[in-house]
Amino acid sequence: MLAEEKVISKDIKHEMIEYDFSNLWTHTENNNVFGFIGDNYQRLQIKFISVVRDKENPSRYFVYGKDMVKNRIFSFQGVLEVENAFYRESQCVIEKKTGYITGKYRLFEEQYLQNTGIFKGRFLSYWYFDEQGKLHYDDLCLMNDGYKNNQFEGTWVSYDNKQAKVCNWGDYRIPGTFSVDMGCWCFQ
Repeated sequence: MLAEEKVISKDIKHEMIEYDFSNLWTHTENNNVFGFIGDNYQRLQIKFISVVRDKENPSRYFVYGKDMVKNRIFSFQGVLEVENAFYRESQCVIEKKTGYITGKYRLFEEQYLQNTGIFKGRFLSYWYFDEQGKLHYDDLCLMNDGYKNNQFEGTWVSYDNKQAKVCNWGDYRIPGTFSVDMGCWCFQ
């Protein structure tokens, strides 16, 4: 996920900890979040309904949401942990201060239901500051081919048989899936 990033600062988590990133993960409409689960790339739809920052630990966010595979919908609860923050070069609006955060996640589906499990892995989310210093979801390059945000890469592990499946999702693009997500340039 980080291979193409042009970092222009050392880790700035210590200065970014005062900002609440909750709105980054609830910003995008459902139809623009794409994902898959398993080796056969089964369609996964996932939505964070509520994200609340932990008052005791401002790097931790409590998440509630729903996921759907085929026509089965499950609820989940979990945690996002911000581990790093960096400024980066904006690819389209150079006068804005832009950056990203990285971290890990663990999302727990309802354990008493059949075919449920735990999502776990790493994430990367982009943000920018407006002229007043307010933090926003980075949609500055939304119209560019290759635009993405909220990239989640990891696994889903079944409660029943402990089988692990690759499971990735993101806003507008799916991380780690060039073979199934090549962008619109491939149709030219």
